[in-house]
Amino acid sequence: MRTLGMIGGTSWHSTLEYYKLINQGVGDKIGTEENPPLILHSINIALMREQNIEKINHTYLEISKKLQEAGAEALIICANTPHMVYDYVQPQIEIPILHIADAIGEKAREHGITQLGLLGNKPTMTGEFIPSYLKNKFQVQTMIPEGYG
Repeated sequence: MRTLGMIGGTSWHSTLEYYKLINQGVGDKIGTEENPPLILHSINIALMREQNIEKINHTYLEISKKLQEAGAEALIICANTPHMVYDYVQPQIEIPILHIADAIGEKAREHGITQLGLLGNKPTMTGEFIPSYLKNKFQVQTMIPEGYG
């Protein structure tokens, strides 16, 4: 079984949900006596609140490299908003970051959906990091509620 690096903490609630669902999924697939090898790094959410994109990018890159060095064979970011670092971090590490928009895009494709509503916090709804990924990779357009764009 491959080792997955998890970057969490932004929020701990979503990190907990990722951890739970990954373990449940492995248990359902190969048996409840198995646990997946996971390496978790929890970031202080205060980093995101500072809104210093250079500092955020640098921090996520350094953590990604440490998880890679620790044996992670792929990474996940356990919340929507921190995916803003994907385009900065992914080219600078050797292992894949499993982008949250891949799951969204695959489900949309499976159901023939080409336009989706995007809900989240303001940075997620106003940023291009999820809409552009969905558009470029899956040809899926996103819409946000009026007043947020």
